[in-house]
Amino acid sequence: MLLIQNLIKYLNSMEEKEIFEIRTKILEGISLSFRRLVEEKKKNDEDLVFSKNGKIIKIKAREFRDDKN
Repeated sequence: MLLIQNLIKYLNSMEEKEIFEIRTKILEGISLSFRRLVEEKKKNDEDLVFSKNGKIIKIKAREFRDDKN
């Protein structure tokens, strides 16, 4: 909890441009880690598990299609 409070204080003291830059880096990191996860699952012929409208969906990683690429 203290970590979150300190993060909020830090973010409140930042300028909009700094917040945008950090937000961009965080989103890039999330995207990179997801791509790595998919590649690892493909290598091991494993499933990816998602939730859609409260229902669990499993698909083979090799069948996953990234619409952004």
